[in-house]
Formats: sequence, C-alpha cells, structure tokens
Amino acid sequence: MERDAGFSNSLPEYFMLTEEEMEEFRLEKSVTTAKSPEELQKLMVDENLSPIERACLLISTGQDVQRVCTIEHLPQLLESSEHKAAALSTVLPKLCTLLSGSMTSPQVLVSASEAFAKIVECSLVTNHVTTETILPIILSQLDNRDPSVGASWLDTLITILPFLPKDVVERLVLPVAILKGQLSQSVTSRMASCRLIGRMAKSFESRWLEKELLPLATTLCQDVLHDVRMCMCHQLEPLARALGQEVTKTHILHEISELIHDEEWCVRGAAMETLVDLIPSLDKCTIHDKVVSLLMQACDHAYTRGDNTLPIVAKQLGRMCYQLKDVLSPDQRVWFRNYYCKLSSYEGGGRSGSATSLTTTSANGQCELECRHNCAYNFPAMLLFAGQEAFQEHLAGIFKSFVEDHVPAVRRCVGCGFHEIVALMEDDCLLLLPYYQTLLRDSSFEVLSGLAPHLPQVMERFATASNLAPDTRHLGLLEIIPALTACEQTASGFRQWRVHEELLNGFSCLTRCMTSDQLYGKFTPIVYKHISKSCVLPVKMAAGRTYCIFIRSIKKAEQRNELCTRLVEGSWGGCGLADVMFFFNFNIFRMLQKY
Repeated sequence: MERDAGFSNSLPEYFMLTEEEMEEFRLEKSVTTAKSPEELQKLMVDENLSPIERACLLISTGQDVQRVCTIEHLPQLLESSEHKAAALSTVLPKLCTLLSGSMTSPQVLVSASEAFAKIVECSLVTNHVTTETILPIILSQLDNRDPSVGASWLDTLITILPFLPKDVVERLVLPVAILKGQLSQSVTSRMASCRLIGRMAKSFESRWLEKELLPLATTLCQDVLHDVRMCMCHQLEPLARALGQEVTKTHILHEISELIHDEEWCVRGAAMETLVDLIPSLDKCTIHDKVVSLLMQACDHAYTRGDNTLPIVAKQLGRMCYQLKDVLSPDQRVWFRNYYCKLSSYEGGGRSGSATSLTTTSANGQCELECRHNCAYNFPAMLLFAGQEAFQEHLAGIFKSFVEDHVPAVRRCVGCGFHEIVALMEDDCLLLLPYYQTLLRDSSFEVLSGLAPHLPQVMERFATASNLAPDTRHLGLLEIIPALTACEQTASGFRQWRVHEELLNGFSCLTRCMTSDQLYGKFTPIVYKHISKSCVLPVKMAAGRTYCIFIRSIKKAEQRNELCTRLVEGSWGGCGLADVMFFFNFNIFRMLQKY
C-alpha cells in the first residue's frame, strides 16, 4: 500500500482521479457478452468435421453469419485440388438451393454474388458449370426486391460476361437485356440494360451488334428519363469501338450530337466525356468535319449557360486539345487557347438569371471553384498544346492566378503538376522560379504535400537551366534558398510527419543544385537539427541520410571533418540506446575511413 501511495503521489496532477471519478470507476459494471450461452451453443460446430462437411452443414442449418463466412470461403475450397470435386458435387448444389429460396437474407445473397464473380473470374469451374448452374442463379436474382442485392448481382453478371461463350450470351443474356430495356420496365431495369449493352459490345462482331444491340441502344438514348439517357451515353464509347468507324459516323455520332444538346446538364456532360473518349478511334477526316465543330459548339454553349456542365468541360479540355492538336487549324488552336484562358478566370457571369439566394450563390461558387481546379489540373496539357512560346504572353497570368488562388486545393493541383510544367518549359523554366518560391512559402499542408514528392525533379531542372545561363553559372540557385528553408520550417510544424520526412529526403538532391558552401552554411544546420532533436524516427532517419549525402558532396576537408565529428559526438555522446543505434545505422566509421 505504501508503494501504491508513493506511486500515486509521484503522478502529475492531470493523471490523478477525483473521488467522484474513483467511485464511478469502482461501481462500473463489467461488460456482458452480447450472446447468451444458448446462442453460443448454436454457433458451435464439431471440430472433427471435414471442410466439406462443415460447409454443407453451415449452408443448410447455420445462421446468416456462418453462411456468409462459408460462402466467402467457397473459392478457396474450389482452388484446393483435394476438396474441389466434393465442393462441386455437394457444396455448390446446396448453395444454389439456398439462394433459390425466398427467405434468404440480403447479406447471404450479396456474399454469394461476390463469391460467384471470383469463381468465374479465376476459372475455378468449367464453362458447363458456369452456364448450367451459376448463370441461372445470377439471372434470377437481377430482379430482387432489394435494390442493393439486385445491383450486386448485376455487377456479377457484367463481370463474368467476357468469360461466357458467345452462344450462351446470345441465348440467355441478350433476351434479358432487351426485355429490361423496354419503356414499360422500371428505371433501374432500363439502366441495367444500358450497362449490359456496353459490356456485351466488347464480345461480338460489328454486324451482329448493328443488328441486335444498336436499335436498343438508340431507343435508350432517346429515353424519357435523363438518368437512362446519361447511362446509355456512357456506354456509347465501347459500343462505337466495337461497331467500327462507318457505323459510328452514321449512327453513334448522330446520337451524341443530340445528347450533347440535351435539356439536362448531366446528359450533356456525359455526351461531352463520351465524345472526347471517342476521338482516338476516329479518322482525321471525321474529326475535322464533325467532331471539332461539335465540341466548339458544346464548349461555347456551356460557357453561355454557366451551369454544372462547365466543370466537366474544364476537366476534359486538356485531353481534348491534346488529341485535336494535329487536326485543328491555326484559328481553331487560338480559339481553344483563348477559351481555356477565359474558363480559368470564370466568375459566373454567363449564368442566366440573378443569383440572389444563398443556395444559388453557393452553387455558383462551387461551380467556379471546380472550373479553376480542373483548369489548374489541365495546365500542363494546355502548355503542351499552346507551346512554351505562348507562356509569357498568354498563360503566365493564368498560372499566377492558380499559384495565388485562395483555395488550397487549386494551389495543390498546381504543385502536384509543377514538375511536368518545368519539363515542358525546358530551357525557359527559370521563368517559373518565382511561382515555385511562392508555393514553397505556402502554409497549407495540402500544398506542401503536393510539392514534396517532386522536389528533386523540379530543382534539378532549375539547376540545369541556371548553369546554361552565363550570368548564373557556378552560383547555384541562391534566390530559392530562403523559400526552401521556409518550406522545411513549415513542414516541421505539421503533425503529419510524412511530408517532412519526404522533404528531408528530397533535400539530398541539393548536392546537384547548390554549391558546396551553400550546402555547408545553409542546409547542414537545418538537417542536423532534426538528427539531434526530432522525436519522430522516420524524420530522424531521413535527416541522417541527407546529412551523410551532404558530407560526401562538400569539397573542403576541414568542413567534412567538422560535420563528421559533430555527428559522431552528437549520436554517441547522447549515451541513449536510440542515439547509439542511429549512429551504427549510418555506418559512420566506414564513412570516416573514406575521408
């Protein structure tokens, strides 16, 4: 008791419990089990049963949790050469009988759908078993009363379609797709038909698709509900690839041109995405005569309306321009470049009606933010499209607005792609140096976490360009040093230490970007501080690795010796186990022998 009292007296005050808290702790009842002995007894199974016998027993008489576990384990039984034959002859029939019942729980049905998908994907059963046993169960569950169960089985059917023989798909799956696509069916059924059409298109020849699926697809593109039209629009791309260019030009492009002017913004956005996806599979003549004008009209109408289609256009613009660059005339190239600049500074002026309500204002702000974010994401693609010579005159102002945007997500997007932009600018990349310094000084965790992984690529590009300039040769990147130190100081204050670790590892590239005196005077003190004081081991290790790389790169012997001595005395002199292990981990003695 005296020992306990002495121990409690030595605790800090914030660890001490009040009398009321101690009383409540004493009166606290132990947690009772959620299962009664009778319920636990029902869950017990004879340990002497074989895996096949246990599976049959649990599927037939077990509770739902046991059935789910058994069904999830079924692919493993079929993978085993020892149990495969017995599992096919006994376990699978019992499972099919269970799934055919009307009282089977949704959890069991969903687990079975996922297990069947894995079984067919991994070819654990023959085509005969898939066609005669598994496929009928899947088709019967598509119309389950529970929407989540029906969706799960539809996903399973779409997953296994490529593994089914073509005659089986034509005989069993095609009638289901046609039936579900009728206007009298529910919205869910018609959308399921759209997905089945897109998946079946990859398995059949163009002539068969044109005869069997194209009429149904055309009907669904003109459905009365926009959800169905949007769903079918997303499936036109695989259907067009399978049909070939001739049918695509005469039928698919006509449907897309109708959908891209649809009254619902979500359908117009889906049509825009589908058309951009189709560009690589079309010939240049078709792209020049039909696609370019259609895309320009869609972009112009989206800006005029100012609705939710505009962020979709902003997201697709980079890929669109890159794929069209060899087809566009000089005037069209200028039009797309100017449209990007206009979209990057979009402020909702094109919206019809007065935005007076709070809801409308909030929606407008979200649309503008998404446009800026997507335009920032597409800046490398637009720079590649417009050419580095257009940067200063047309794109520099846009880039500056992204770097200084008040939303961290936009600035992070620029930071994540900065290494691509620097590479595209080649010898002119030093024009980007002020913008990079601005990003390095950012206080946002999001922004610095996007910059840190690509620090070596960016710094080496700057160093290469700097060495090519006669007035900056052999001086190093002196102007960026304050921004780098500020970035490191900010990162060291984050509770998420991985960004700081990545940044310290990235500092090792400075040996190729800075002079020996700059490394010694500016960066070795920063790195050594984290070796001696950091409480986070990965940060400490990253600092130690970079410190050793710095030592190898410093030219003056007295400076190298000083840094080595400081590291040895700081690590060994601490007399702590962690310090000693850190010392040996970097093999300091070998490094000292080298110098």
